[in-house]
Amino acid sequence: GHAAAQARADLTLAELRAMLRAAYAELYAAHMARGINTEVQALVHDMGLSASKRYANGIAAQQDVIKARTEQTMLLAEAQELNGRYARASVIINSLVGDPLDTPVPAPAGLPQTSSFMDAWKGFEQSEGNNSPALAIADREVQQRRASRELAARERYPDLTVGVTPVQTGTSFDTWELMLGVNVPLYGGTRAVEKEQVAMLAAAEDQRRAKRLSLRAAAAEARVAYEAAGARQKLFDEQLLLESEISYRSAIAGYQGGQVDFDTLIEAGRQIRNARLQSVDAAVQQQMAVAQFERITGVQP
Repeated sequence: GHAAAQARADLTLAELRAMLRAAYAELYAAHMARGINTEVQALVHDMGLSASKRYANGIAAQQDVIKARTEQTMLLAEAQELNGRYARASVIINSLVGDPLDTPVPAPAGLPQTSSFMDAWKGFEQSEGNNSPALAIADREVQQRRASRELAARERYPDLTVGVTPVQTGTSFDTWELMLGVNVPLYGGTRAVEKEQVAMLAAAEDQRRAKRLSLRAAAAEARVAYEAAGARQKLFDEQLLLESEISYRSAIAGYQGGQVDFDTLIEAGRQIRNARLQSVDAAVQQQMAVAQFERITGVQP
């Protein structure tokens, strides 16, 4: 029917929106990681200069200089991998919007807002999934099965037909003939059909209940993932990143003063990189949770 077709169309559109959101989040992650990579390369470059100066003055081992160069090479290799990651996300986005696959996709300025997600989830939960096109499809199947069962039930009863025909005598109609007809169905056959339709209706209702439960479970899982990612991002931004930057400044001062070794300095630089990447990843995971919710339920946040 039209309602079922519309529900399927809505669900397909929601899935495409979710795929686009996920691809855009991946593009953002690659873009931000490239920026972080560039910043850390600058840090490692400064480390290398410091190591070279200390080596030239005879107060550091040549191994420190080699370690700095090795770290720079690893970062350059990571940059190449991130370029490929960005290109793959660009191809997916172009395919979804119908552009040529090699069309350049500009770097994203940020991620789409997700502030409406919790309202969308609450509305979905309060309606027990009734605002979902995924459940509308199951509802339509139940309605069709119920109509088939009612039709099969009517087939069990005899059909009575009544006819009245005028009887002509000479040139006039002075009598009427009443005809009664009874169509008696074969009881066994109609009863079997009705039992089959009853069973199919029960199966459709069971499938709808199962669909409702699975949708609510998936929506709840998306909400938990969304909230957990938000909590992680807050922790990274407000605490871990600040701590890692303080640790790095302390390590660079300690190395220049001969109080810490070069490995400690390298590790402090890595901590800054990881803290920033984890913050980006948490933001991306929020987007993925929203996309998962929309893809499964068909409800647009």
